[in-house]
Formats: sequence, C-alpha cells, structure tokens
Amino acid sequence: MKAPLPIVGGCACGAVRYEATVQPLMVTVCHCTTCQRRTGSAFAMTMPIARASFRLTSGQTISRTLPTASGSTNTHYFCEACLVRTHTEPASNDSLIFIRPGTLDDPSWITPIAQIWTRSAHRWALADGVDCIEQNPPDPAALVRAWREG
Repeated sequence: MKAPLPIVGGCACGAVRYEATVQPLMVTVCHCTTCQRRTGSAFAMTMPIARASFRLTSGQTISRTLPTASGSTNTHYFCEACLVRTHTEPASNDSLIFIRPGTLDDPSWITPIAQIWTRSAHRWALADGVDCIEQNPPDPAALVRAWREG
C-alpha cells in the first residue's frame, strides 16, 4: 500500500499536529483486551513508521508508559488539551513510532494487512478478508512484505 506523503495528522482539537515523511511499514488492527480497554472500543489500529521520519509540527503532548498485552511496555503520547492519543513509542523497538491511524487527516487509503490478538476479539468486529492472527504475529517481517506488495 502507498500512503500520500507526507503523512499528516493530529488530535481532535487541532493543538497537536505531526508529519511523517516515509511510507509506513504496515497497518494492523489489534483486538487485545488492553487495546479494547484503552480505546473504549472493540479494537485499536496501529501504523508503525520509522522514528527518524516522524516529527511533531505543533503542540505539546503528555505521555504515559503502560504495559502491553505481550508483557512489554509502550509510551503513549496524548494531546494535553483534548487527551487524544496520537502516537506510541514501543519499548521493544526504539527505531519505530506507532502512529494512531484514526488521527490521520486522510485515512481513506488505509487497509489493514492483519488483525492481531483475535483470540480476544468481539466476533462481530473482525473484518472479512483481513488475515487473523490469534496473538502477536509470529513473523512481523512477513506482514511488512505483504503490505509493501499490496
């Protein structure tokens, strides 16, 4: 899949804005119970991208380091005014940023490559035609390749 570059987005109130200047590695939907609770919804979406290509263009964020379903931690960044989470830094890989696709100005080009942690998914929330993986993907590089070929 190809994203229109630069990728731009921000929070609900417009105070926090960001941009990324390279293609994302992929987009996934996570159905773990941690994401369900954090979003107050059935799932969360994530879009890993090279950290070096990401920058805040305006606004201030606050952050919290929180555990993940797999036992690691991620640092989540929120607009200090409206509390929308715009991006996340995984402790397991300091070369990546996870942009929250719901904060993109134009999310129309997004189609997830896979749904992860489907063992805890609400069955009605699983998208037809998108691969289902019961926990973390066993081979994330295969998902990246599939995304690039898509």
